[in-house]
Amino acid sequence: MEQSGRGHWIDFTAYTASQVISGRLNSVHLRFTDAFSFPLTDYLSVDECWIAPVGLGRSPLAQRGQVQLYRPSLVFVIPGVEPEVSPAEREDLRVAKTAHPVALLASSWLISGRLHVPAGTAPEEAMNREGEQFLPVTDATITHTTSPELRINAEVVLVNRAFITVCWPRGLPRL
Repeated sequence: MEQSGRGHWIDFTAYTASQVISGRLNSVHLRFTDAFSFPLTDYLSVDECWIAPVGLGRSPLAQRGQVQLYRPSLVFVIPGVEPEVSPAEREDLRVAKTAHPVALLASSWLISGRLHVPAGTAPEEAMNREGEQFLPVTDATITHTTSPELRINAEVVLVNRAFITVCWPRGLPRL
């Protein structure tokens, strides 16, 4: 993450049900989670943006220098480069959370991993909790439900609560 005149540049790749959107977000927040959960508006100003249909790689559907991106339409977001902060800053940014195995059905995506919720909170409680629009999942495997060959592995992914239709709070059941 680089510092800009108004804040910090955060590289990301976001997914909707049908598009992949990648770019750089200028945010006053240092934490990736905060940049997507707590902005002042629903539209985010994104630089160096490219947009492509899901599953077609980086063949751009549209490429523009700067776009306005409607944040509530994003199903999930994956960070680009880790923030460059000092160990002291990193400790100041850390929020005490507990990781729980979980599987989430969000739009046309199945996301399995470890959901991070505030200490003492059960995963199912996090679904109804006011505040963060995006929930952090680590060690994630993301699979498109209609194209299972489309699989993404991510150390961290933020999942938009508004798109979660099913939550398996202890991971996928064995059939």
